Amino acid sequence: MTLRKNTGGAYGALRDPRDSTGLRRDMVVVKEYIKAHCREKLTCEKIAREMGLSESYLEKLFGREVGATITEYIRICRMEESKVLLKTTSMRIKDIGHAVGIESPSWYSNCFHRLYGISPSAYRKKMEE
Repeated sequence: MTLRKNTGGAYGALRDPRDSTGLRRDMVVVKEYIKAHCREKLTCEKIAREMGLSESYLEKLFGREVGATITEYIRICRMEESKVLLKTTSMRIKDIGHAVGIESPSWYSNCFHRLYGISPSAYRKKMEE
């Protein structure tokens, strides 16, 4: 199961936001920070503060380099984490959403479906086959 194709988005990029090939080193560090902390309550402001950058500079640079907004990338990381939990645990789906930092079960299912084109329960069932 892979991400749906990025058709341009806000920054017109056609790259997979998970790919770090050719990125500036500081943006690779930002992506690694987000991956490591994606289960926490993350904001662009918090990330910028941790990286020693201004929020507006981080948003602009991240979008240009990565091809996704910080919020979109956080969501992608959370969904990737949830895929692991769906494959490797018997946790309830609403608990998985909560475990990856999404409070609303319906929002979690909606995000998962928009990103992968399949519901979390259908994904789990497919992985069990």
